[in-house]
Order: sequence, then structure tokens, then C-alpha cells
Amino acid sequence: MGASYGSDDLLDDASLVAAALVRARAAAGSAVAATEVQVGLLDAYVERFGAEGCRVLVAVLTELLVTQAGDVEGLLAGLEELELGVLTEAQRRER
Repeated sequence: MGASYGSDDLLDDASLVAAALVRARAAAGSAVAATEVQVGLLDAYVERFGAEGCRVLVAVLTELLVTQAGDVEGLLAGLEELELGVLTEAQRRER
């Protein structure tokens, strides 16, 4: 990824936190069960690195997502489906 995402140390830490977030999700078995662990990881990371760290972490997670998807078009289609589901649910709650 390179230093364009921030300092090498920040990039290293963001990469390690990204891996820990994914591992927490895998170990928990469900998104709901993983949330508590993931929130704790994110809180500690934000406390240490602040807004700049969040930007770097999002860039690292995005790169990880695209790299692991392998099929960017398929990923985009899945994201579109996710967005539609979220918007549909939000509209349902407003009624």
C-alpha cells in the first residue's frame, strides 16, 4: 500500500487492526457477537491515532475488501444490493 496512506507506523498499525477486526468477526460467528470486540478494538485505535488513523484504517479496509473480492464488478453489485437493503429497511422504519 505504501506510505501514501500515512506514516509507515500508522499504516502498519492500521493493517494490524484491520486484520484483528476481520479475525474478531470470524471468531465470533456472527456480526452481532463480533460487535463488542470490534468496538473495543476501534475505540483503542481511535484513542491512539484519532481522525488521521481512522482515514488510514478505512483506506486499508477498503484495499483489503477489493483485494479479497477478486471480482470488483461482483463486489460493486453486492454493495449495491447492500445499499438497497439498507435504504429499504430505513424507509420501512420511517412508516
